[in-house]
Amino acid sequence: ALLRHGTIVGLWNEVHHRFMRMNPHNGHMDGSASKHLHHYPAHGWAWEPFRVVDAGFGQVALHNARNNRFIKMAHDMIRSPTRNWNQLPGGWGSERFTVVDAGHSHGAQKVALHNPHYNRFVSMCHHGDGCVSPGK
Repeated sequence: ALLRHGTIVGLWNEVHHRFMRMNPHNGHMDGSASKHLHHYPAHGWAWEPFRVVDAGFGQVALHNARNNRFIKMAHDMIRSPTRNWNQLPGGWGSERFTVVDAGHSHGAQKVALHNPHYNRFVSMCHHGDGCVSPGK
């Protein structure tokens, strides 16, 4: 598996050199300050680490412990209502992602996260916030 269930991961964007994080103040996914991939995890970071959760059917969900919420795709990348990592509701399609092999770079495995419900990928906008790709 490209992302093993139970592991803690950081989502780094190679173009913007930022980690995606779950901002508790506005409910959106945004980007960290510019950091090199190998600076993860930075001391004191709580918004950037995500637990890989088995979402069934070969999919994963990504849970942030500090916020106790999942990454959610909607019109933008946002966060789910509060749920423990082991309590992903069966009907939540916006929180489930298929992990796609995107090759290697900087000595690390690259992946893309595709949401079948919206048929779109997780992306990072030019200003560093979490975005949704055009339909794929």
